[in-house]
Formats: sequence, C-alpha cells, structure tokens
Amino acid sequence: GGMHDPNALAMFVADNPHFAETLLQLAMVLLYVNDRARGNDLLRRCLFVYETALSGSVLPNDGDSSDSPSADRGEVLMDIDASCNSGLFGCLFRIMQTSGMAGCHAQALATGRFLLSLDPARDPTGCLLILDYYALASRRVSDVGSGGVDQGARFIVDLVDSGRVGLHHRDPLTDRHQACKLGDMPNWAYSYALALYRLSIEEGGEGGELRRRADDALVSALTRFPNALPKIL
Repeated sequence: GGMHDPNALAMFVADNPHFAETLLQLAMVLLYVNDRARGNDLLRRCLFVYETALSGSVLPNDGDSSDSPSADRGEVLMDIDASCNSGLFGCLFRIMQTSGMAGCHAQALATGRFLLSLDPARDPTGCLLILDYYALASRRVSDVGSGGVDQGARFIVDLVDSGRVGLHHRDPLTDRHQACKLGDMPNWAYSYALALYRLSIEEGGEGGELRRRADDALVSALTRFPNALPKIL
C-alpha cells in the first residue's frame, strides 16, 4: 500500500535508485503534479536502467552494416506479457507521450518507431494510433538539390506503400485471426493523403503524379471514413 504514497515512493527511490518500475511510477506522479523537470529526469533514468540491462542487439543502431551478429538489429521482437519486459514498454511509451506533449515531435517519432519495432504485429501500446501525427508534426526536412524532402511525409508514404506493417487482431472468444492493411486505419488513411500532398508540393516537376495520388487517397479516405470530416471541419 505504501507504494501509492508519493512520499514513500520518493524514499524508496532514494534508497533504490536503480529499481526501474518505481522510477517510472514516481516519474508519472511528478509529471501528474506538473513537476516536469524532475519527472522527465526520472523517466530518462528509468530508460538508462533498462538500456544498461539490454543486449546490444535489441537497441536501435545507426545503420552500421558490419558483418557482426549485431548487424541484424531491428529484427528483435519482445513480448510485453513477460513481466520483465512490460516495464520497458511502459517507459518508452511515456517518453514518447511526454516528448509529443512537449512539442519534441521528432523525438516522439523516433521513440515510437523503436517501440513499434519491438512488436509490430500486435502493437501492444497502440503506437499506430499516434505515430502518423508525430511524423507529420516533426516536419524534419533534408536538403535535396535546391529543394527539400519532408522526411515525416516520406516516412508515412513509404511505410504505407511497403505493406510491411499491418493490423492484426485475434478474437479472444472465437480465436479467429483478423488482419488489415495500415491504410485501413482512419488516421493513416487521411495522413497518407496529406503526406502525398506535401511531397507533391516539394518535388516540383514530379508533383503532378503525386498530386493525383494524393487526391485519390483523400477520396478513398473520405469514402471509407466520412464521419471524420465533421470533426476535421
């Protein structure tokens, strides 16, 4: 019962500075009372504890294509239902959430992408409900020639077009497996159209084809999810 008392939590963390579950719990208490500086500090300390305990093959890499066994990074899956893993999912989710609330959309996107990669089929923390927003809001632009490419928009278009990430659900009553494509989610349907439109503006001469694809994607989204239109307006 004492773990629900903020003072008891703080005393426990002071005596046990590397106990990740309590670090996360106290961090959320501090963020709830708007003590963002100390709350974010504890969140990052919690992530540091998990990071030091994880194998290097689990952590995101910098694109190194060496011949070492760790070159297959990004293919490591993790089960949130295992008690030793659930805390890492919770910590990453809170960092993604607080980064987005603070306007650090690029950091929220990076954290969400790593979180999704740990279990892309089930997406246990619901990253796909918000990841498209972080991508569009980050607006990270890399210079290409005289113009630029909106990396957030490119990420959305490439991910939807690749078909590598889909939605999967197993009915607990009938044990039937159901699946659909990423573009069948309302938020991704509209974000895909907007991302294509942004790319059409930035790619100059090639914008005509992208503009037509953007229009077709918007018509498709409006046809399938018309209830979203009044909310947008």
